[in-house]
Amino acid sequence: ILAGLAVIAFWVWLKRRTEEPLADVSLLADRTVAMTNFATLLIGFGMFASFILIPQLVEAPEATGYGFGFSATQAGLVMLPAALMMLFAGPLSGRIGAKYGNKLPLALGGLISGAGLVGMGLDHGSALSIVLWNVLSSTGVGLAFAAMPNLIMEVVPVQRTGEATGFNTLIRSVGSSLGSQVTASILTGTILLATGFPTSEGFRTAFLVGAAVSIFAGVLALLIPRSGHRHAIVSEEMGAASMLPEPALAADEK
Repeated sequence: ILAGLAVIAFWVWLKRRTEEPLADVSLLADRTVAMTNFATLLIGFGMFASFILIPQLVEAPEATGYGFGFSATQAGLVMLPAALMMLFAGPLSGRIGAKYGNKLPLALGGLISGAGLVGMGLDHGSALSIVLWNVLSSTGVGLAFAAMPNLIMEVVPVQRTGEATGFNTLIRSVGSSLGSQVTASILTGTILLATGFPTSEGFRTAFLVGAAVSIFAGVLALLIPRSGHRHAIVSEEMGAASMLPEPALAADEK
C-alpha cells in the first residue's frame, strides 16, 4: 500500500510539472469535481458491497439458517431485476438533472441506494425481499452514476472532459475495490468454524456498513456547490452530456 501511495505521489508530482500532461491532475482540485469524485468513490463502495454479499447470501446452504442453497445461475437471476432497473434509472437521472440540477439525482441516488442496503441488512429472510430491496438500491446507483459525469462536465473545460470523466471512472473502480475488500473482511471475521460460513449478523453488519457509506455520499452530494456556468449541454434523454464545438455548429449552419 505504501509503495502504491508513493507511486501515485510521484505521478502527480510529475504531471504537475509537465507542460502538456496526458492527464491534467489540476482538474481534481476543483471543489465540484473533488466532491463529486469522493461521492463516486462512496457510491462505488456501496454498490460492490451488494454485489459481493447477495450471491454469497443466497448460495449459502439452508442449514446456515439464512441461506437458500441457490446455484450460481439462480443467484444471477436474483440480481437480474436490479441490473435491468439501472437501465431505466439513467434516463430518469438525466431528466431530473436537466430540470433541477445534476447534484439532486446524485444525492437521491446515494440516499435511495443506502435505503435499499438497509432493507437488505434488516430483511433478507426471503429471496423476494432481497430482490425488491436490491432493485431499490440499484435504482439509486443508476441515478447517481448517470449524474456524476454531468456534474463534472459542467465545470471543466470542454477540451478536458475526457480526462476529468476518466478520473471519475477510475475513482469509481477504487471505491468498488474498497467495498469488496471491506465487505469480505467483515464476513471473514464472522465465519463459524463449525459451518465454514459467515453468520447472519455478519451479513447484516456488512449491508449496514455499505448503507452508511452510500447515505453519506447522498448527504455529501447536497453540499456540492451549484455551478455558475456550464461547459457542456446535458442530454435530458440519455442522462449523459453531449457537446458540439462552435466551429462545427457554424459549419452546419452554412
